[in-house]
Parts: sequence; structure tokens; C-alpha cells
Amino acid sequence: MDPYRHAAERAHQLAWAILARAALTHRGAVAVLLAAQGPAGAADILAHATPDLTVRAGADICDANRIGARLITPEDPEWPRQLTKFDDPDTDRFGPVALWARGSGRLNTTGGRSVAVVGARACTEHGRTATCEFTTAAAGQGWAIVTGGAYGVDTAAVEATLAVDGSAVVVTASGLSHAYPATNRDLFEKVTRRGLLVSEYPPFDRPTRDRFLHRNRVIAALGRAGMVVPEAGIRSGTLNAVGWANRLDRPVFTLPTPTPLAPAWAGCAAMVDDGRARLAADTGRLLAALAAEN
Repeated sequence: MDPYRHAAERAHQLAWAILARAALTHRGAVAVLLAAQGPAGAADILAHATPDLTVRAGADICDANRIGARLITPEDPEWPRQLTKFDDPDTDRFGPVALWARGSGRLNTTGGRSVAVVGARACTEHGRTATCEFTTAAAGQGWAIVTGGAYGVDTAAVEATLAVDGSAVVVTASGLSHAYPATNRDLFEKVTRRGLLVSEYPPFDRPTRDRFLHRNRVIAALGRAGMVVPEAGIRSGTLNAVGWANRLDRPVFTLPTPTPLAPAWAGCAAMVDDGRARLAADTGRLLAALAAEN
């Protein structure tokens, strides 16, 4: 490779890494600078304003290289264009500036025919079974399954997807060097063989309480055909993810239960009652409805 071209590419990647790190605390300001100055100009302004930002962004790139991750930016063909729908300065809502990704999949292909599957961490046996049945059918028909990788419904969805050699996209609330929950480390490694681990947080950043809610907007965006919620309690963080899907006009479906009054399904009942979600009659018709939306 031409050394001058290689140096230019490295400088451009560093600029985006600077923007990605700065956006973690000043997303609105980064959006304004990007629109006015472009990535190089915006990064230069931010680097001068925060002396250690360039060093930290350079370390992020080194950390990513060490674990086999890459930085995906809006300039890449792989970038999911639906993420730009979040950018609304009037409401101070913004999508991620860039995404760190690890795995053999590509977001522009795995995200092309995709559905989000999220739900209760403390799911019931029925919730787990319903998740596995739907996800097995969807992944078996070539749908990519987008989820958060948490305990319960998320983990069941990933396991069922991998069992039929399907493709999963797991959006994490931490940097990609940290498996959360830690017991899913081996499961996440399996995901990278056919799908992707994705995060807007630098590789060695740890999860925080707000990041679990913040990543829900990415899950909702990457599930292009819609979102399926097999089970969720009335105070479940899943309802936050549903809110993001509603904002993006993504259809939300919940799965039937033999115990509609059970606490584990109370969140789903509330969503159906107030129109945030629809009750799916069966897996076949649900997949047909999702295909019509994709």
C-alpha cells in the first residue's frame, strides 16, 4: 500500500474515533460540528478542546485491533442508514456517531432482513419456549436476529439462532472486550463466527446503568422489520426498547401466553392494551407480517 495513502487512512480513522469518544458525553455538539466541519475538521476542534482526547481515541483503535474489532462509520457502505433517523437536534435525540463491531457478519447484509427480539431477563419457562420457537423459525428462514444478549429472552433468542446456524447481531451496553453478562462470553464468541457483536462504546469501556437503556435505540433501529417481545414485566427495561421502535414506526409484536394475567406478561398486556404492540396469532402469520414490513 502507498505509505501516504495508508497514513491518510489512519488519520481519517483516528478522526472518527475521536468523534465517537467525544459523542459519549457531547453527542449534540458533535452532531453540530460534523454537519459544519466534516469529520476531520470536527475532530480537530474537539481534540484541541480536550487535550487527552486524541490519545484516548488512539488507544481505542489499538484496543479494537487487539480484539479483532473494527470501527464502522457513516461513510462506510456497511453503515446502517436507519440510524440517522434518530438525529433530531430539537429533541436532543441522536443516533451513534460510529459503531465498534466484531465478527464475520456485515451490518449492511445481516441487517437487511432483520427482526429485533427482546424481553424479560427473568423470563418464565413458557417465555423461553416461545422465544426459542419463534427465533428458530425466523432464523431458519434467513432472518437475522437482533438482540441485547442479556439473560432470559435475549439469551434464549441467541441460543436458538445459533442452533439453526442463523445470524445474530448482539448490541452490547459495554465495550466489545467485556462480555455482559460474563456467563455469556462463550455464547458471544459463537455469535462472531456468523454474525456480529456491536457497540457504540470503545472496546474497554464497562457497562453502566444508563447504557443498557441507551443501546435500546440501536437494537430498535437494526431490527428493520420490527420487534418481537415474547415476555416482559410491567417495569421491564424492554418497554424502553419498545418506545424506540414506536418512534421509528417499527411494528412491535408480542407472543401469545397461556397466562395473560401473570406478572411476567404484564408489560406485554399493557403494550397491547394501549396500542404500542400487537398480539401475534401464530409464528407463521407473524413472519408473514414481518416480511411485509421489511
